Amino acid sequence: MKRKILTFFTAIFGVSGLVVAAVPFVASLNVSERALANRPHIPIDHIGMGESELITTEGTTYSMTFMVYRSFEGEVRVWNIPTHKGKVLLPDIRWGRWAMLCDEFTLDKEKNVFRCLDDELQQYSWVTDEMLWDVNGKNLGKFTEDMILAKGVHHKKYFVVGVNPK
Repeated sequence: MKRKILTFFTAIFGVSGLVVAAVPFVASLNVSERALANRPHIPIDHIGMGESELITTEGTTYSMTFMVYRSFEGEVRVWNIPTHKGKVLLPDIRWGRWAMLCDEFTLDKEKNVFRCLDDELQQYSWVTDEMLWDVNGKNLGKFTEDMILAKGVHHKKYFVVGVNPK
């Protein structure tokens, strides 16, 4: 009987020790404040419900452009948007290959889709039919791929770029 009790308490003590020893390792998996501070921060607190904004961050070697959308439920979605000299590079099926430049790529609030509002591009039916994305970034056409979600986390009033979500 004493042997069973001793074995039981030894096992409990051993498991407790493993749990206590694992706490620092598990805690180190979280993103540190220093890592968050060194990443580009996109201010998102000013974007209202159902609103979107194209935001460019200036990096040390290059700039990045993001489409930020806050849903009516308050969820913030951020997508990588390729640009050249301030114009959005609309995709030729894939976002890595561009088909044309767009001056005004934004949320069309009447139709609740992201699209290019440039007048000169509206004459092309494949632009008006294919270059449409819903508020979740899903393409509404047949061939063009979805918008590419940006890697990052919502931290305080910012979207911090390049940090893996938990």
